[in-house]
Amino acid sequence: MVFTAGPATQGPGMVIDENQAQVIRGWHDIEKDNCPYMKKAQKFFDSVADRAAVNGHAIDLWGCALDQVGMHEMKNCIVGTGGYMIMA
Repeated sequence: MVFTAGPATQGPGMVIDENQAQVIRGWHDIEKDNCPYMKKAQKFFDSVADRAAVNGHAIDLWGCALDQVGMHEMKNCIVGTGGYMIMA
């Protein structure tokens, strides 16, 4: 299970960099394809989903908002492994 309350700022699954002046992307950015880290993060999380599914693991994700923690990028981890996504 992943319990998260903020976006990834480092590593291959990063959604936004650590620069405080830059705000995290919103749905308007996703629609306009104005998200510099989204495609790379989705590719990374797709590979995580593939490895988890092959090994018989389900990934459950608890988060606070779909666009604010990177749940959009992680969606295939949940769908591909039969897990649950809970937003609260």
